[in-house]
Amino acid sequence: SFMKLCTEPHIVSRKFHCLPVVISPVLLFLDNRYQVKPATFSTYDDGSSNLPQSPQVPQGRQMNHDTLEPVLSQAPKDNKPPKQSAYRLIRNWGQKEVRYGQVVAVGIDTHGDVLVFHRGERSWDGSTFIGNNLRDKVNPITQHTLLLLSKDAGSILHKWGDNFFFMPHGLTLDKEDNIWVTDVGLHQVFKFPAGYGHGQPLLTLGTRFESGSDNTHFCKPTGVAVLQSGEFFISDGYCNSRVLKFSADGKLLFQFGKSSGSGLGGLRLGTATPGTFSIPHALTLADNDKEVCVADRENGRVQCFAAASGKFVRLFQYDDWGSRLFSAAYTPAFGGRLFAVNGPQMFGSHQISVFEVDYNSAKLLGSFSPNKQGFSNPHDIAVSADGYDIYVVEIGPNKLWKFSLGTALTAHSINKTVTALSTPKIEVKPVNRFGEHSNGV
Repeated sequence: SFMKLCTEPHIVSRKFHCLPVVISPVLLFLDNRYQVKPATFSTYDDGSSNLPQSPQVPQGRQMNHDTLEPVLSQAPKDNKPPKQSAYRLIRNWGQKEVRYGQVVAVGIDTHGDVLVFHRGERSWDGSTFIGNNLRDKVNPITQHTLLLLSKDAGSILHKWGDNFFFMPHGLTLDKEDNIWVTDVGLHQVFKFPAGYGHGQPLLTLGTRFESGSDNTHFCKPTGVAVLQSGEFFISDGYCNSRVLKFSADGKLLFQFGKSSGSGLGGLRLGTATPGTFSIPHALTLADNDKEVCVADRENGRVQCFAAASGKFVRLFQYDDWGSRLFSAAYTPAFGGRLFAVNGPQMFGSHQISVFEVDYNSAKLLGSFSPNKQGFSNPHDIAVSADGYDIYVVEIGPNKLWKFSLGTALTAHSINKTVTALSTPKIEVKPVNRFGEHSNGV
């Protein structure tokens, strides 16, 4: 196969110098915002193999044609293991009350509460799809797939999304707490109002149960990122290697990306070309909405692109991440930080952790995981705007983890003690911020 290798892949703030070469194939909560009314290595989420690849996305007039010329090259690598981060596990947070299916996505609303997207009684395995299409197109998941948890105790505040979804995957909340989700079984992306409303989407993109690569079809879309302007990006996904940008009302503006390709047995020698993807698995916005960053799963890296044009800007990739990178989240706190979570590896013994990166210098600052033992199969990550709280979800074991920054934890404990000693008890009345039509617990 014909590939490009870069002569200086590890130097920050240097231009790529690439040469073409030929490679041989080898508690108590008071919240009433919502009133009640296999043999080969898997490239699927959960144990299935032999992922079919659709033909290359046509380079039509909607495709952005900017020349790929990076501002930052591959981040520096060294042989030192990353330092242990100051983030600490909040034990038993949200675990006792909640019974999850495969937990695939997590988001944080404007009040700091946590929204979780899970698959209930359903799981994704080798028998779930026939080619790219779902085997069972009749029976939606009967359980509530969306759970809103209190930021303090992790108690369930509200739950929605029963009898609607078939195979949940991605989730985000915008500045108005509208809920954006992707369903890889339906091949669709949905926008619901804050509080889920009547359970009727405000916006639906994609064609129900039909996979494709044109302007009206997705093929297992994975994630969504919404700009302050209301414009949004969709990563598409498991069988299309592209990211699409839409106007606030759902009109396609442009798309970018193509397949990285693969070598013998699904393995590729050398570094994949910037701007190509091997399962664009999750999205996050960075640098005051100037960039959209893509967790390029099977290439084990995060690529960032100009939000206005889709032009490639920078890339993050480290030896400690290994070959697979599942999700990433950005916070403007501390000058800009990127948090990324890797996943099970085909080769090697890399610990599965959250990695903290300085967004501007690309310095790998540290890593953390439950009890410093590593995760098993993490799928998504979310970070609070102030950078103090981080949530990670796993699809085996089906779990949600909360981590908080050590200094913030100490301050929080002190404030709690002072409040308990000096503040009289006040009766708090339930508040319904989202109207009378929202269904919940």
